Amino acid sequence: HTTVENNTQLHYEKADWKAVLSYVSRDQESNTRTAKKVAGKYVPDNVTASRTSTDDASLGFDVQKKWQLGKDISLLGFNYQQDTCANEETISRNDFERDMVALYGQYNRALDDKANLIFSARETWATDSAANTADKEFNKFTPEVEYIRRLDKTTSFYTKAAQSFMMPTFTQ
Repeated sequence: HTTVENNTQLHYEKADWKAVLSYVSRDQESNTRTAKKVAGKYVPDNVTASRTSTDDASLGFDVQKKWQLGKDISLLGFNYQQDTCANEETISRNDFERDMVALYGQYNRALDDKANLIFSARETWATDSAANTADKEFNKFTPEVEYIRRLDKTTSFYTKAAQSFMMPTFTQ
């Protein structure tokens, strides 16, 4: 089994703007030899071989803008990610592609010098494509509310209520 992975990121930050451009690729290959059973015993000369190769890549872009509103902070952002996967087995090949777009925002309300109430929301849209199949579309709204109380310089207490969302795998 072999795996080759490459990760690249470019970060930009100036004043209240942040952006990240990223690229990740992973190539995996495995070769398997399996002896077959005949009458309950393995026969060394009766072997099947298989090869699996998976090449996947992810290209992403995220940009966000922050506003300072007195003691409060507001943030808006945009995220794009494209995932591709080429999976080749000895007898078949499956190619997958997914495009994801998200808009997100956050409002951090300072209640006093030691406490904050944070409201966040994200809307995610995605389209999955597999070779020879119809596209699948997903979208999910994920809100979040969080309360943080600083007890001293090194200790904080927080509570959070949130809805999460995990993209299905390419084969789900």
